[in-house]
Amino acid sequence: MGGGVDLFMGYGMAAVNTIAQGIAKITVAAIFQKEPWCLIAHPNPAIKTLADLKGKPIYVFASTKITYWPLLEAKYGFTKAHKRPYNFNPAAFLIDKNSAQQVPQGGSQKSKFKSITE
Repeated sequence: MGGGVDLFMGYGMAAVNTIAQGIAKITVAAIFQKEPWCLIAHPNPAIKTLADLKGKPIYVFASTKITYWPLLEAKYGFTKAHKRPYNFNPAAFLIDKNSAQQVPQGGSQKSKFKSITE
């Protein structure tokens, strides 16, 4: 970082990836020890697990490329073609009944949508 940043508040995988890139840093605290993520989908009897989302458009944050998206690719065969940019506007998800969407961290969306967890 070349002295450009004195303090940075991030998330767990960012800390791991910084070290993997050879960037000198000190982690001061790890509050949750995990990253709470959730994908929601429209009600559909065919979608019961994460694997059932394969081939469907999924609206996710850009940071998923270093957090959980590599796991979805390795474990479930998802590809970059499935990813759609999530920009905090649910309109595209609401229009496309075949899609899924990431719920923002700390967000609670009590709704008619189905939460997919494993």
